[in-house]
Amino acid sequence: MGGVDVGRHPALGALFAASIVTLAVAHLRVARMVLLGRFDEAWRSSAALEVHRGQLPDLSPRELAALASIALLVGAVGLWPTPLLSAMATGVRDVSLAVEPAGDLP
Repeated sequence: MGGVDVGRHPALGALFAASIVTLAVAHLRVARMVLLGRFDEAWRSSAALEVHRGQLPDLSPRELAALASIALLVGAVGLWPTPLLSAMATGVRDVSLAVEPAGDLP
């Protein structure tokens, strides 16, 4: 089982690590703003909320089912990523060989 040689491209590895951290921070910031942000009181007079008396409605059963199915899929892939990763393995190997042919490896 081969491993990744981190000594070959340290700058690229550092760039990837920095981008992953930056994306994680951005996602957490957006999640905080969406879930814990302040509700703009001007929205209460919006025509879209008139039917709900200025209150944001709860999820409908249809919306809840869509959200639950996505959450289940994300959880399943997070706990058992093998089917997804094995489907990508051939393509990743082909790209890897195109970028760095096997004859160039130490």
